[in-house]
Amino acid sequence: MTNKKILSLSVVLLIVGTIIFLRREKLSLPITEKKESSPNKVHVIDEVNLKFDGKKVMGLPPGKEVVTIRNLKVANQAGENWKPALEKALIAQGGSNVKDIKIEKLDSFIWTESGVALYVETVKITLKNEQGSSVSFNAMVDSETGKILKNWNQPVIDNFDKRDTFKVRIDPRYHND
Repeated sequence: MTNKKILSLSVVLLIVGTIIFLRREKLSLPITEKKESSPNKVHVIDEVNLKFDGKKVMGLPPGKEVVTIRNLKVANQAGENWKPALEKALIAQGGSNVKDIKIEKLDSFIWTESGVALYVETVKITLKNEQGSSVSFNAMVDSETGKILKNWNQPVIDNFDKRDTFKVRIDPRYHND
């Protein structure tokens, strides 16, 4: 082989090796780091009512509720700083169009999914714009960070004026007009 072929082959192998190495490194990194609220804290467990530290636990695997609650490790801390953080994020996302934000707390519990437990709040969020129209939706919010984890009851905004001009052309053979 010539020196050019050997050089180009070694460069290609080096690039492929680097890509494989980086992909393996990314896959081996933990997605989130679990942390205990305080390692010496004694948690109060109510196995009859499925409560952990006085909060109900949702998302437990059927038939394994008691065992799961006994081994539960919560990845975040319950706190009250979630509301200002949520308001700040909504204002940043809505920009200057948002005139008023109302956040109504509906419930507070521990939510488990895929082996991870989180303190969460369910809230109803109402946003009002400068024109005075408002929309609302429900959301599940992380109690520590104020980030929205899930949302539902989202508004469907439909401009009815466009529907008046929209027509489907139907072949005259298939209707009586």
